[in-house]
Amino acid sequence: MLFFDEIDSLRGLTLISVLSQLRDGFRGRPDSFPASVALRGLRDVRDYKAASGGDPSRLGTSSPFNIKLESLRLGDFTANEVRDLYAQHTSETGREFTSAAVDRAVELTAGQPWLVNALAREIVEEIGVPPVEPITTDHVEQAKERLILARARKA
Repeated sequence: MLFFDEIDSLRGLTLISVLSQLRDGFRGRPDSFPASVALRGLRDVRDYKAASGGDPSRLGTSSPFNIKLESLRLGDFTANEVRDLYAQHTSETGREFTSAAVDRAVELTAGQPWLVNALAREIVEEIGVPPVEPITTDHVEQAKERLILARARKA
């Protein structure tokens, strides 16, 4: 299995090159190519094909996109799912998220899985809130600002 994370960050000729290499490798399966390839990003696989100059309605052609005619999308977490996810962290580590902190995380992320996890990771690993101290809305706000600044530096 081969994973391409954030594949949707590629554009133009770079995207076309990667997709062409995937098409070429696909022909050599199973000896010289992974049995499965996952393109992970925020866009649908049909968007990749369209962005590379292909017709997204022609997914039945001989390309790596005909393996599945339907792509999968991880939906946004509900507020209860975010609560449950953060509660799992609490049960495993003893580090508690206050109810207000969870509510603010839901408000900031709209349940988008990457953001929900990035926010919690920033609080726990980068800010380093001690395990005996509950995670508050102040920590969530601090993590939000740090993520925004980190993104701005990359752009």
